[in-house]
Amino acid sequence: MFEFISYQNTPAGKIQLQSGSGSVELVNTLAVVAGEVGQYEVQAQGSMPALESFLYLPIKGARMVSLKLRVISVTKLISPHGGWKASCQGPDVKEFNLRCLDMSCDECNEISQVEFIEYSDSIEVDAVRALNQQGWLASLERQVCPSCCKAAH
Repeated sequence: MFEFISYQNTPAGKIQLQSGSGSVELVNTLAVVAGEVGQYEVQAQGSMPALESFLYLPIKGARMVSLKLRVISVTKLISPHGGWKASCQGPDVKEFNLRCLDMSCDECNEISQVEFIEYSDSIEVDAVRALNQQGWLASLERQVCPSCCKAAH
């Protein structure tokens, strides 16, 4: 599950296409359907993704959490102009348990609101993993914000 979550903002109604070179483009969302376990069908309008590239979709209610899907196949749609349909691989869940925490840095005591997806049996482990992915130096015992981490180096 962890590999399918990205802590970046994807605007509502949009999909981010990430190419192999790392460039990112926004396209318009037409439809997203979760099919069989781990399989998704995504329809959009705009630049067409390449095979094996990644699509980032906003997660409902999230400000800074996106769903990361790997493109398995892609075909053009007749309508609308510039439309396409991609079969994608992603997590084997139908809903996400979005959580928000007010985290206090143990160095500067600054409070930051952090979003993360709860997906295992341990909310604490999920929170620590999300913090680390968002640039914190975090463990169950200590949390240091990205600003303090940069200042220490």
